[in-house]
Amino acid sequence: MSTRIYPSPKPARTTARNSLVATSCLTESKSIVGGLEPNHSFICCSQSTMTTPDYLSRHKRPTKLSGVKIYLIAYNILSALGWAYIFFFTLIHIFNLDGKSESIPLPTTKSATSFLTDLFPSSSRSLESRLPPTLQPLYRRSKTTYSRIGPQTTILQTLAILEVVHVFLGWVRSSLQTTLMQVSSRLYLVWGVVEMAPEVSNSL
Repeated sequence: MSTRIYPSPKPARTTARNSLVATSCLTESKSIVGGLEPNHSFICCSQSTMTTPDYLSRHKRPTKLSGVKIYLIAYNILSALGWAYIFFFTLIHIFNLDGKSESIPLPTTKSATSFLTDLFPSSSRSLESRLPPTLQPLYRRSKTTYSRIGPQTTILQTLAILEVVHVFLGWVRSSLQTTLMQVSSRLYLVWGVVEMAPEVSNSL
């Protein structure tokens, strides 16, 4: 058996909006049996593919959202709303927009900034006295910020454990080690430092 393949003619020149890929093949197979005349058979095949943007947009299959994707979208939306609540409530407290910031008493325990005064006793003036009069009320309210939104921040930060679960289950394409280090550092700050050291929370 012998096979000869004829080269296909060059396709027509394409335009920028329309690209037509055409391939054709012509195969001739010749078989000789004994003294009989050769038997010729021709096989012709052609394939054309439309690759224009209009064609692809019309024939694009609609994608369906799975339950995992819907859950991740809802998780991200709720997380963004939670941090937006913390941010705006911090501004409301510092600028006393609701009139309730002045009613929160100042912490009685020693703050972290007071340790700096002990280290540098030559500086008799406090940090508040060094600020302009317009910034002194903001500084006093900043000392009671944690008393107002500290628990909400701790709970919201603790929910970041779900990010590790998402990576572990393969729902999010991320490194498990990196995500675990990031989340554990946040939990250590809110539970191991702020909650366990009142001096830190009193200076927030």
